[in-house]
Amino acid sequence: MRSCLNETISGFNQQMQAIKALEEKYPEQELVVSLTTFNGEVSRDFEMSSAKFIPALDQQSYRPSGSTALMDAIGMSVVQLQNRIAKELARGEASVVVVIMTDGYENSSQKYSAKKISQLIKELEQSDLWVFNFMGATKDAVEVATSLNIQTANSIAFEKMEFGEEMNRVSKSMDSYISEKRSGTIRKKFLVK
Repeated sequence: MRSCLNETISGFNQQMQAIKALEEKYPEQELVVSLTTFNGEVSRDFEMSSAKFIPALDQQSYRPSGSTALMDAIGMSVVQLQNRIAKELARGEASVVVVIMTDGYENSSQKYSAKKISQLIKELEQSDLWVFNFMGATKDAVEVATSLNIQTANSIAFEKMEFGEEMNRVSKSMDSYISEKRSGTIRKKFLVK
């Protein structure tokens, strides 16, 4: 995301502000955020935190570089989250929205293959408690998402300079998702147009 560094930082920080507003709008819902960044290595920057405790990104704290370990980032994040909230999921007390954003193609994962990620996503989506979204700055992002068992309706291809607009879409989608969840419905189509 080096080529859209400022847009990424600004978009992420706006997203955290939007989630803080959602925490106030829906106080009965516990919203937690995790961030995994990746290049040739995967880094869990923060995990299961309220947006109000997440520091703003800047050019010192967010430095994209290197290759793209996309499958490792997805697999490590999802499995860690799955293990951490297994009891809540089993009791139907939690649902998970995973938003995957990348500006490039997988080229360096060591632990997870696309086939393994595809199987993991298919299994979790069948539970109706997990919703996966794929947002890629490549022309074939929707096809990549489909190959990973992510619904076409929950995947988009975007231009790097549109990152801020796409983060606004995520904010609107999250508001709609939480509103419906409040009334007892967990939506499988996450991204609103």
